[in-house]
Amino acid sequence: MPRDDLSKAVGLNSVNANLARLVGPVLAGVIILHWPIIWIFVLNGAVTILFVTLLLRLKVSPPPAPAARQVFHAEVTEGIGHVWCTPAVRLILLSMFCGGALVCAAVELIPAIAAKSFGEDVALPC
Repeated sequence: MPRDDLSKAVGLNSVNANLARLVGPVLAGVIILHWPIIWIFVLNGAVTILFVTLLLRLKVSPPPAPAARQVFHAEVTEGIGHVWCTPAVRLILLSMFCGGALVCAAVELIPAIAAKSFGEDVALPC
């Protein structure tokens, strides 16, 4: 895919995913109201078969020749250097790291906080 079209493709993929999140449950709800639930699975299977068929018929151009590769250690060092020298990327990665670490810790502590707040006999849904 040409580099100029990459952002358009990512945007189109995002629209497709969000549309599926919206339309899928609505369509399933309508089917459940009017027909037996088995028809949801039949429709899902038919759409999957259609999608696989379309993917198999898709003509894909061969990928461009790969650029000369460096040693793994050199590529990692180059990537770290790029992050270090680009303040915006450095800030984004630092924010993701801190946010991920804090969210992970909070999620793991939720059962202990619930037990302390509501007593030891708290029933967890998991």
